Amino acid sequence: MLRALLITSALTLACVFAACPDGKRDRNGELRSVDLGGGQAVQVPKYATRIVPGNAAVLDFCAALIGPERFAALPKACLRYSNIPADAQEPWQALPVMEGLHLEDLASAKVDLIIAHDWQEPALGPLLERAGIPVLFLPTVHSEEDIFRSMKWVSLALGVPDAGQEQIQQLQERVENLAAAKPKVQELTAMVYSNYGAGGGTAGSGTSYDLMIRLTGMKNAAAQAGIRGHADLDLEGLLTIQPDVIILSTGPDGSSSTLAALRSELESIPLKAVEKDQIALMKSNELTTTSQFTLNAAENLQAQVLEMLAR
Repeated sequence: MLRALLITSALTLACVFAACPDGKRDRNGELRSVDLGGGQAVQVPKYATRIVPGNAAVLDFCAALIGPERFAALPKACLRYSNIPADAQEPWQALPVMEGLHLEDLASAKVDLIIAHDWQEPALGPLLERAGIPVLFLPTVHSEEDIFRSMKWVSLALGVPDAGQEQIQQLQERVENLAAAKPKVQELTAMVYSNYGAGGGTAGSGTSYDLMIRLTGMKNAAAQAGIRGHADLDLEGLLTIQPDVIILSTGPDGSSSTLAALRSELESIPLKAVEKDQIALMKSNELTTTSQFTLNAAENLQAQVLEMLAR
């Protein structure tokens, strides 16, 4: 549906940019080239002041470096799914909200830079290029290096490389701190699981959940079972895999409907993580993020597991 809307929008904008053979330069002034390494480079405004993030994870990266005064708007629900602390959200709440990344809205808001993720590139890339709107696509987070790389690229695009390097150094130190406790948990397996009564699901290799688990030092039980990406997994499959630790998301009130379902469904069937009360509960935004807050999730998870082992 997004692709269809973007194509329709592109037709609307064709006339807007037809008179300008170099839409980017005419609308945004002087451009500069950002070297992304590996022979990659991207053209961005010299100093972007009308930025739009493509998703909540991108907003997380940007908000660690600059304030809302350099943003034109936020996509709907972007702030809600971000990990910006509640007590710091008020300035961001004052920004206009876009229903989606529709080109006519981006043009009317005079957007001069969009930062999104590479999984959004097939739909957004060609159309934004045609419209003359500079865009930076970040790598999907599969490793801590992807997090460091994303922070570096964002800082370069925003013109704040020193702030970016400071953030990266802090993130690297946190990864080292996580590694220091790995020997205590490295024999354990863990798995993210959800089941709301209509079938369950988990996440194997190639996901941010997998990265979170690996950062703690534990092994991803789903990945060990040969699961790649996000996959359906019923209770029978969960019982077959038998992870040492089950990771569940919680609602706003801190409760987990999946945990209630597991305890109800498995009263007569042994699931060792439930029997031993080795259940890690995590806030949904923290658990599902693909930004630098994946480290927060790993730290939270590792702390909960160390507490379990100390009981």
